[in-house]
Amino acid sequence: MTELIVVGDHLVKRKRPCSTVHELRLAANRPILREALRSIRPLTDSPQETRLRLLLIAGGLPEPVVGYTVTTEAGFVATPDLAYVDARVAVEYLGSDHWTNPQVFAEDIQRREGLQDAGWRVVEAIAADLSHRNRALVARVARAIAAGTIGG
Repeated sequence: MTELIVVGDHLVKRKRPCSTVHELRLAANRPILREALRSIRPLTDSPQETRLRLLLIAGGLPEPVVGYTVTTEAGFVATPDLAYVDARVAVEYLGSDHWTNPQVFAEDIQRREGLQDAGWRVVEAIAADLSHRNRALVARVARAIAAGTIGG
């Protein structure tokens, strides 16, 4: 099921989508595809972001928002991978290019600092965090949500 959702999110991704959710609905005539379709979200940027979102949900957290744009009075701040808007928590997936590509690394620092300056908590995840046996990431995100919800 997870892989079907990953593929679906990729098809309706933010940059150069291959399809729309409506077009996928028309093509989905098998029960497993219809079930996966309910969890596909447009505006994703990578399969790992989808896996991260599904892990957080499977861990008992509310579904984060995909493609939320953080702004302040000064304008655009960032579009985090996943957002818990009410708690002002951004969850960012950092693939290997985030530390091997100097430009991406610098952009990550600027985005993280911009989000923090705007009053958001940033939780970063790497590939090792995506194991279904690894509950530490879910716990980190839950703590950030709780702190943001109570205004801490």
